[in-house]
Amino acid sequence: MDYEILGRKVATYYPEVAKELSGEPALTDFDLIPEIFKNHFEAKELENLAKIAIIVKLYDPDALDGWKLLKRGILPRLALLLGVKTCTISNHVTSARGYMLVYQGFKNTVEGTANKIAAYYSKQ
Repeated sequence: MDYEILGRKVATYYPEVAKELSGEPALTDFDLIPEIFKNHFEAKELENLAKIAIIVKLYDPDALDGWKLLKRGILPRLALLLGVKTCTISNHVTSARGYMLVYQGFKNTVEGTANKIAAYYSKQ
């Protein structure tokens, strides 16, 4: 099967499905990460693993799905905000990938919160 042709057909006949499958990030401005932490995570009792997964879902969804390496620039920003080393963030991203596959509640929390944050910033 020629997957390149299949991808083009999906993009042509089902653009909404293609957009969802493409893993386009909802946000691209890394300078918003501290603001997201302050405005969207402070009041909620989320574990750091969930916070990391939400940020990765917003900025690099394919990395959270395990399709590629994490986009450059996310690790150091998260490490600085959480006061840990970048290798700790990297390990948490790996753990979050597994949690997204196994724990439906975790996945729902991450996707629901990421969608709310994306909607908030798309209005601005």
